[in-house]
Amino acid sequence: MPTPSPDSLRLVRVGWIQLTDSLVVTQADATAQQLVNREASLEGMALQEALPPDHEGASWQPPFNYLAVTGPASRLLVHVARPLTSQAGLVGTLTSVNEYLAEAQSLARVQLRNTVESIIAGFAHEVRNPMAAIQSLTEVALQQTPQHDSVLVRIPGLVARVESLIKQALAYSRPKPPQRSLHQVDVLVERSASLLRPRDTPVSLDLSFDDLELPPVMVDLLQAEQVLVNLLENALDAARTRVVVQAREGGTPVPSVCIEVSDDGVGVAPDLVPRIFDPFFTTKAHGTGLGLAIARDLTRLTGGELRLNTQRKQTTFELFLPSTPAHVRSNW
Repeated sequence: MPTPSPDSLRLVRVGWIQLTDSLVVTQADATAQQLVNREASLEGMALQEALPPDHEGASWQPPFNYLAVTGPASRLLVHVARPLTSQAGLVGTLTSVNEYLAEAQSLARVQLRNTVESIIAGFAHEVRNPMAAIQSLTEVALQQTPQHDSVLVRIPGLVARVESLIKQALAYSRPKPPQRSLHQVDVLVERSASLLRPRDTPVSLDLSFDDLELPPVMVDLLQAEQVLVNLLENALDAARTRVVVQAREGGTPVPSVCIEVSDDGVGVAPDLVPRIFDPFFTTKAHGTGLGLAIARDLTRLTGGELRLNTQRKQTTFELFLPSTPAHVRSNW
């Protein structure tokens, strides 16, 4: 996996403003206007009015920095100084603290991912060799012992489960680059539904597309099917009576289609929501905790996003898939 680089902070927006010596805004670029989140132009406004500080006692002698309040949970870092040239007045920059912290956390996750990858690869190598020996010795022992009289008959199944866990862990740490092409959403969902394991339950699976004219999505077919199968399996496990799959046009920065997978189960406890995509976190007795982690990583790798919508009564996962050749991410 590539080492994080400075351009990983590309999602942090920085706006620019020009001010008089009396701290009145004379010019603001489009980014600054967006960050302040005001319909009215910043030009002609006093700095303290346009960007009120989050605490009293801020210094107003340039150069100075302070945190400005732009919403209930939104802050901007404001830096004002005199330009290096002979230009009159002051210049300032506005940086979204929220976006900066989000990107810093993203970089931390990348670094953690690199560590986890190394640990998993070493673990898999060390475990597979003795497991192969156990499998071979068990097969020899079973040839010399009546199988119905021996507990050894359980060992091959247990070894197979360990091997399955190793494969899932390696799939999480070493995802393959996506080979993307255009696919119709309804066909993609129907193909994924056909891959589900047989169930003896009363839960129904409703694929509700209502003849929507949605654009095709640009995805790796096998990876997209893997993500959808995981979401459908989880929903069917959690549902009481019904799982519904719907699609709509997405609202992400790039043109996309959103596939919603909803179930009428008990839902996700609020204290578990922040951990739902964490690797090795699971609420299932026999789960590995890698399904959703892999699903989100594969989705992001192809330029999409996977989210848990907590604003609805039922559990709803929203899978955003790009309908254009979106940027393929090289890290998380």
